[in-house]
Amino acid sequence: FIRNIRKQLGRASKLILTDKMTATDAEICEYYNFKLGMGLSPEQIDAKSKSLEGVLIPMPFKWYEATLLELGAKNITILNKRFMFYTIQCEFE
Repeated sequence: FIRNIRKQLGRASKLILTDKMTATDAEICEYYNFKLGMGLSPEQIDAKSKSLEGVLIPMPFKWYEATLLELGAKNITILNKRFMFYTIQCEFE
């Protein structure tokens, strides 16, 4: 999907992308506890997780970085990271 986005960008473009990426067990536990704190039940959390299996396949940040570099990105920066959700920015010349 990143390649498709890049095709749509013009020269001298900036890309800001937020996506769910792979996480450590500790981050997953922290996110689970966050959802519990937001009032969701364990059953609701588990049902949502199961509904995303095979549909949402997170990739590690290094994959995003390597793909963006391959496409000519410069200045790849993590703007925000919370749990397994990253917002990254890069520039294309």
